[in-house]
Amino acid sequence: MVLSGCLDGAGPAAEVGGVWTASAGPFGMTLELAQRGEAVTGTGASYAFSSPTSVTFAIAGTYSPPHLALTFTRDTLLLAQFDGTVLSGERLVGVESFVNGADTLTFVRQH
Repeated sequence: MVLSGCLDGAGPAAEVGGVWTASAGPFGMTLELAQRGEAVTGTGASYAFSSPTSVTFAIAGTYSPPHLALTFTRDTLLLAQFDGTVLSGERLVGVESFVNGADTLTFVRQH
């Protein structure tokens, strides 16, 4: 019976705590997440490869496997929201929505 939960290829639900990175064209993002139950907190940074300056932000959200919902804020300003799915505990795919549009991002867990 224990193995039956792994037959769908997803395996057991992994926690999302750790460092995740994504890049799309000239843009990159790093998330450093901590998880306690369903609550997720952390910090993040986004940067453009053409500019050495990065924007740092606070992260708060929830993880109800496999769904991860995050809010990115800086001071009291809402920067973006991320709605994603954790795949195999190693990849995170979702949409980051912000004032001027949205991006589809794929994050990879760093070891």
